[in-house]
Amino acid sequence: MGQQPQIYLAQSSAKAKGAPVSVGDTVDMSRVQVVDQPEVYGLGIAPAGNIYAIVGDLLVRMNPETGKVLSILRQVD
Repeated sequence: MGQQPQIYLAQSSAKAKGAPVSVGDTVDMSRVQVVDQPEVYGLGIAPAGNIYAIVGDLLVRMNPETGKVLSILRQVD
């Protein structure tokens, strides 16, 4: 039998490093800085119904209506 691949979840690793949010968290929109120019971060237009935002020191994709964090893209300075 071969080795089982290890699976790492963004939510688990983010919490382990003390990140301000994890995937699935709901964030108060007053805590986020909406990214109006995604190209500055090497991103294209966000998928329909999503926005890119900075929460703490993380660049995330989220639903602006619910405040739910859909993915954590990377840390930003």
